[in-house]
Amino acid sequence: MKVGQKVVCISDYDYPERWEDLPQKDKTYTIREVETYKGGTYLKFNELINQPRQYVEGYYEIRFDKVDFRPLDYAFVEQVLEMIKEEELTI
Repeated sequence: MKVGQKVVCISDYDYPERWEDLPQKDKTYTIREVETYKGGTYLKFNELINQPRQYVEGYYEIRFDKVDFRPLDYAFVEQVLEMIKEEELTI
């Protein structure tokens, strides 16, 4: 995954005790920053900007694990739209 890429969230982020702006399942986001930490890859998004705060690992803006996101497949979307368009023409 890279900066500028569009991804879709595939997981629910349900942290009622936190006040951060969190990703929502099935919504699309644009990657603003990619970080690696302790063998994992974490993402920040243009659409979600949170204030830095203190965590066990240090002081930083919340980031989200890449395993909870999938890249948008524009070729697939275009194929589906073309199929719908063709089907509408035959009706």
